[in-house]
Amino acid sequence: MKKYRGFALNLQEGIEKMDRNKYPVFYFDNRDADLEFIKLVKEATQEFDFNELPKEMRNIYQQFRKNGFENVIQLLKIKSKNNRLSPQDLLVHCNLSIPTKIFEKIPKNKLEKYLPFNDFRFLPKDNKIIVQCRGLKKIRGSQGNFYYYSYLRPTVEISKTKYIVAFSKHAIQRICERINPVLMNYLALGDIYAYFEENMFFEISRLADGSPAITFWDLCGSKGFWHYKYVQEVLGEKNLILGKGKPYFRVGYCPIVFDGEFVIAKTLLFPGYSQTPEYEYIINSSLSKFDKELLQKKSTLQDAKSLFETGDFSTIQWLHTNTIPQVVQMEGLIYDHYKTLPSTYQQSQ
Repeated sequence: MKKYRGFALNLQEGIEKMDRNKYPVFYFDNRDADLEFIKLVKEATQEFDFNELPKEMRNIYQQFRKNGFENVIQLLKIKSKNNRLSPQDLLVHCNLSIPTKIFEKIPKNKLEKYLPFNDFRFLPKDNKIIVQCRGLKKIRGSQGNFYYYSYLRPTVEISKTKYIVAFSKHAIQRICERINPVLMNYLALGDIYAYFEENMFFEISRLADGSPAITFWDLCGSKGFWHYKYVQEVLGEKNLILGKGKPYFRVGYCPIVFDGEFVIAKTLLFPGYSQTPEYEYIINSSLSKFDKELLQKKSTLQDAKSLFETGDFSTIQWLHTNTIPQVVQMEGLIYDHYKTLPSTYQQSQ
């Protein structure tokens, strides 16, 4: 899984329920999330009952409450050869299974307006499960519109000046369509939100008309994730070089405007769309007029949904081979998950 669902109001404020003295207590830690969003998550968490879980898992969570999460993990390591449950099983259950159940308890008509600008995630620690509700930081621009950015304040350098990268609401919506075209669920929300919160690497590019834009990357993941098709169909698995870093695919280009200390991404152009560098390569290529028009049409009709539904990466593969790279391996810090965790959890790592 690309972004590890991690540590997630006030550590003095627990949510207790009938019979919950046998199980880990939920504590809330809030960072910039909308107060109404936090309320929805708390209400859904209060509705959750450990009795919804299989007996085997209930027993594990009772040991979790009694002896602490870390001790249970160590016990599972010792017994894993003769036990159906491994430490990884428990970790995945705490980080995904329970919050998925809680996510499904939140009325979708109330939840939608807070997404993807807010997120919640779970992390077990000691004898409790900490729920972190987090939200993108928001600023009103000089024209009165709100823009969103990560509290990590990632920057790009233009003419020797560093600017904080921020996004318009429209750009966020477009990038969501590009990254994850499937229906919204807990896992998809975390993947999308983490992109805006944890992404630290943006590049300056120029559109066909010479105006500035930012281009950026998302992780291809591993086999089993649909984004890995970029490796199989575009880069080619045989071209992966061991030790050269993880493979990333080009998300697209955002035209930008300057606003004080920020550069604001206005929208998203998929690779090959009009005004992108790939489009300019097509125009200037030696292809026949017919082939140029056909490729332009294929490029501009392509989006994440069509790639997901058809599995046809042939146009992206052509762009990768004949224009500029669409899949690259990169080392170094592209996403910073660690710094997005609360300091109390960082200290325990």
